[in-house]
Amino acid sequence: MPVDPLTILASRCPKMAQLIQDHGALGFEPKPVNFDSFARSIIGQQVSVAAARSIYNKVLAGLGLEGEMNPEAFAGHTPESLREVGLSRQKAGYLLDLAEKSRQNQIHFAKFDQMEDQAILDELIAVKGIGEWTIQMVLMFSLGRPDVMPAGDLGIQEGIRRLDGLAERPKPKQILERAAVWAPVRSYASLYLWKLKDTPNVG
Repeated sequence: MPVDPLTILASRCPKMAQLIQDHGALGFEPKPVNFDSFARSIIGQQVSVAAARSIYNKVLAGLGLEGEMNPEAFAGHTPESLREVGLSRQKAGYLLDLAEKSRQNQIHFAKFDQMEDQAILDELIAVKGIGEWTIQMVLMFSLGRPDVMPAGDLGIQEGIRRLDGLAERPKPKQILERAAVWAPVRSYASLYLWKLKDTPNVG
């Protein structure tokens, strides 16, 4: 019988055990990852949730689609033609790159469930507009991968600063060293670090 990840986390670190006691059980609800979910991610960069939804719907309608986006719908389009349906030139370029790599089978969304984290990262990092942080969030919140540590995330950095009573936020390299004790459930540690960051009157 598999060991509960929170049990592992608590056994590895008394400070995490206290956070688990304070905040209760936190976890993930995996969901399918496909072209549409990454298209939404790109469209949503640096805009509000409401603006992202509006732009997404305009692009969907402009491409003559219902339900969700697919890579074939972008065939024959250019950044200029996509600007007419509400996309910035930069995001249009990102979506066209994502669509082209998807059509050429350079990205295997349907196989992500069976692929290792690093293999997924290697495929997606080659797409314009998709960085390591976005991929890490997908690994954690969509695929439910248990051992991801987004060391470049400011919330994680602030959480560790508070957890360890540091004067300054640690650097990514320091975070990876600190987080080694939480393996193989570093994704769950991340949830509690974010929760700690958002807790008032701490640290």
